[in-house]
Amino acid sequence: MIRKANVSDINELSDDFSTQVEMMNTINDDSSSVFVYDSDNEIKGYIISQIFSHGQEKICCIEQLYVAKEARNNHIGSEMISFVREFASDMGCETFMIGIWVNEIAAEKICSSFGFSSDILKINL
Repeated sequence: MIRKANVSDINELSDDFSTQVEMMNTINDDSSSVFVYDSDNEIKGYIISQIFSHGQEKICCIEQLYVAKEARNNHIGSEMISFVREFASDMGCETFMIGIWVNEIAAEKICSSFGFSSDILKINL
């Protein structure tokens, strides 16, 4: 089941204190949405998205997607992307984006299965 994350989920999302603080701030941020994949009261993954406007266009961008190692290859990532895509549509977004690191083969594969193209380039400064 995919559901909106809440503050009580933070310990399951990360055991790193600075990541926990960042996650709590994200959960409490009105412009971001954090959803978790909850299976039998155990969090198997999470997805973070942000909705913003660019001119007249409303955009949803997936900022992070994580699936626990032991839960991978069970289509959890795909389910979470589909969930956020529907959420974005319900929120009136016209554009749906996802950012991935260069050479993340698994991420590129899942993104291409949703029709994403890799025409956005980035350079490090």
